[in-house]
Amino acid sequence: MPPQNRVRFAWWSGEDDGLVGSDHYVAQLSKTDLKYHALNLNFDMVASPNPVRFVSFTTATASRWVLRAPGAH
Repeated sequence: MPPQNRVRFAWWSGEDDGLVGSDHYVAQLSKTDLKYHALNLNFDMVASPNPVRFVSFTTATASRWVLRAPGAH
């Protein structure tokens, strides 16, 4: 039986300059491929001042997708 869902792992560069890698990835997807993407989790943990595990920071747009963890900036 084939899996119902799939997980894709990807690593980007240029994220500190404005999500360059992930923007390029999304831009090259066809509309058909794009509709199968349900979620993107961006873990940027280098030099995080946040003591909460697995949450570095959120942005204004993040509140549309996920709830911020207590203590997250």
